[in-house]
Amino acid sequence: MIHRLLPLGLLLPGFFLSACREKDSLFTTLDTNGDHKLSLTELENGVADGLFKTYDADHDGVISTAEWRKQDPGGDGTFMRQRDGNGDGRITRAEALASIHRRGFCKEVLQQSDSNNNGVTDPAEAKIWVSDHPEIIERLRLGD
Repeated sequence: MIHRLLPLGLLLPGFFLSACREKDSLFTTLDTNGDHKLSLTELENGVADGLFKTYDADHDGVISTAEWRKQDPGGDGTFMRQRDGNGDGRITRAEALASIHRRGFCKEVLQQSDSNNNGVTDPAEAKIWVSDHPEIIERLRLGD
């Protein structure tokens, strides 16, 4: 059930907030190939983009422990442990994508939103999913 995944809002808000401000819609932002469908890869890449927009303060393509601490000074280290695949104190894009894929949030969102089961989500399906999950969207807006 998606409710158990709400803490992932810690991972997503930077991307979703900036995407909503910079583009006409979140769907358009995530639909990187412009085919009017969201694939699992597009969703996962969108989450990774958000992760780096939120935490990679020096824009070097790596999230350091220091950068994470600036955003989450009271954090218990779980964030880094879950995403830093080789334990070197730095999260690369490849490590972030592997963690995002492994955690399955995007796959679950895609499965729930893909009402015709064709493996992608179109704008109509996305609109329905968003209206059925206001608690998640609101948490993302709040930056939870």
